[in-house]
Amino acid sequence: MDQLVLVYDPAALIGPGNSDGELLLVVLVLTCLGATLLALTLSLVVRNGRLQRELRLATDRRVQVQELVLAAAGLAHETKNPLGIIRGLAQQIADDGELPSVPREKAQDIMEEADVTAARLGDFLNYARLRDPDPSDVPAVSHIVGVCNLIREDFVAAGIDLRVDVSPVTIRADAEMLSQVLLNLLNNSLRSTESSGLVTVSLKSVPRRKCVLTVVDTGHGIPPDFLPHIFKPYASGSREGHGIGLAIVKRIIDRSGVSDIEAV
Repeated sequence: MDQLVLVYDPAALIGPGNSDGELLLVVLVLTCLGATLLALTLSLVVRNGRLQRELRLATDRRVQVQELVLAAAGLAHETKNPLGIIRGLAQQIADDGELPSVPREKAQDIMEEADVTAARLGDFLNYARLRDPDPSDVPAVSHIVGVCNLIREDFVAAGIDLRVDVSPVTIRADAEMLSQVLLNLLNNSLRSTESSGLVTVSLKSVPRRKCVLTVVDTGHGIPPDFLPHIFKPYASGSREGHGIGLAIVKRIIDRSGVSDIEAV
């Protein structure tokens, strides 16, 4: 903020040889200075009041958003219970060998839809109720290889080669959140890579005591015009994808204080 500083010495202005006109000039200067200071004070008061109103509005909006998120998370949680009942009833119908094949097939369809919806609700709850990270020392090789092994059978079934190349380092991270990030990225690669494709997970040390984690696949990639929107919830929602996986990844990365995340 620019500052205006005026320095005056009354003793120098009103000396023994100064005339009444000079004294009047000094009075006028001091009067103008006082008016200027009063105007600046009023301007600051008005500005401060405007900033306080904007702060109150921003606080109210933040509270409203938090309440909506909590309400939506509560609704999603409550929806999972009747959804589980519906799936259970459909399971009974599908397993009833005395029924004709048509209703049993329809019941199987209901079960599949229930599973998809339950997965979406679970992802939404993870996004809405994301906790603060609790970092600890994590052995990179054992942890990342272990996470990849959890989903490796899905890659084998899809005919996709999953390779892991991790430096033997110890990283500072929330182990559970790191697993969540990696699983979301791997699921995205699994859905976008065709049979006989390749997915590579790597973690390499870089200068200044940092590491770079990358997940690269030979899939169809992301359209360039959609890259600015990939971290928005449900921006790319589809039958194959829940549309919130990358949004969860972005929130975890932001909360963990990671310097950068990039998708190409």
